[in-house]
Amino acid sequence: MTRAIAIWLGWWLLLFVVWMLLVLTQASAEVLAGVAVAAVGASAAEVVRRSRLVDLRPWSLLPRRPWVLAATTVTDCWLLAEALWRQLRQPDDNVGAFRGIPFEAGADDDPLAAARRAAYAAQISLTPNTYVIGIDRELNNILVHELVAGPREETAARVLGKL
Repeated sequence: MTRAIAIWLGWWLLLFVVWMLLVLTQASAEVLAGVAVAAVGASAAEVVRRSRLVDLRPWSLLPRRPWVLAATTVTDCWLLAEALWRQLRQPDDNVGAFRGIPFEAGADDDPLAAARRAAYAAQISLTPNTYVIGIDRELNNILVHELVAGPREETAARVLGKL
């Protein structure tokens, strides 16, 4: 029972924080609405969890090393600032590149593989220098665009190493 309460409180806190970030105000009416909406959402999440109709394991989709993702974001910002400075001084058209990176995409009908693909695409695209264009499930390849392209052999390690 205490586990269910802890999970409900976790959902409530997450949903309340999201509500407050969306409304961007601390007016008492908005805070009370956020409390109520978060309670309804947390209750719905707990009903779905207990029904076992959906196998939800969000922790398995989070980055294994979030500090690496944060550090990459900082270094990418610096890299892009340097590239902007170079472009302002001497314009050059050959800065970015599209790269195909080997990536185990998983089966089409596997929901966990689909969630993994979505999580990888979102987490890679969070960093300023790299954006995921798409994932080819047949060729087990992820196509990314780098604003400032580094050496080709380092791209896969840098992109997939973020997670």
